[in-house]
Amino acid sequence: MIATDIDDDMSTTFIDQCREATAADWEAYEEHPWLTDLERGRMTVERFLAFQVDDAPFIPYIHRTLALGLAKAPSGSPWSRTAANLLSNYFVAAETDFKRACAHWRSWPPDW
Repeated sequence: MIATDIDDDMSTTFIDQCREATAADWEAYEEHPWLTDLERGRMTVERFLAFQVDDAPFIPYIHRTLALGLAKAPSGSPWSRTAANLLSNYFVAAETDFKRACAHWRSWPPDW
């Protein structure tokens, strides 16, 4: 489906057209082996810890992006400033500490 096809089809909503256009990608996302293994209890501890360690460098960027979005909420909103500060300073630190702990467990696996 290309952009002009979306404009020409007035019998369905734009959201319906987006869902149709992305259905295969969305299904692949929902059925990703990492997610299905986690959901079905087939995820090994080592694999989970490896993901946490590999994911760690990206966490501050994700949270800062969210914080920026909050900061751009209604201008001067005390809530948006407080939420952005909390997200940036607290959640980034907490998740980074969790990732460090995962890295420690990965290099020194406990006796499960």
